[in-house]
Amino acid sequence: MSDVDWGPWLQPDERIVWQGRKENRSTALGALGVLALFVALPYFNDGSERVQLAVKAAPWIVVFIIASLLYMAFHQAYYAITQHRALLLSTAPWRKPRLESIRLAEAEAVKHPRTPLIFLHRQTRKPVVQMWLGQTEADHVLSIIKSGSP
Repeated sequence: MSDVDWGPWLQPDERIVWQGRKENRSTALGALGVLALFVALPYFNDGSERVQLAVKAAPWIVVFIIASLLYMAFHQAYYAITQHRALLLSTAPWRKPRLESIRLAEAEAVKHPRTPLIFLHRQTRKPVVQMWLGQTEADHVLSIIKSGSP
């Protein structure tokens, strides 16, 4: 599922028990739908004030959506659970890879509908690792954590 080499990021006694990655497909498809709407909007201009305002804003919205799609195309987020930690590795061509991690013994995993699976630090209550997963996959990761095995 994940095409990243976790070796450099693992401690000597760690092994991966689950791995995944952020899927941008649904977000990109939604953005493409909005993009199509704003590209086509000038052709349906009926002269009303609202449509005139939307037509004026359309070029900026189109630029924003295209920039967002380009960002999604090149920025990748990879997730892993080891027997000791939750890991998030972010990669992009314009910077060095960045690893965020938290020891499972120090974390509380929280998942609400339409939100990422969040690993909060038990003492500070601050989010350390966020995994954008579907509900089924998040439930699977939570069951792995609770059972302590894959």
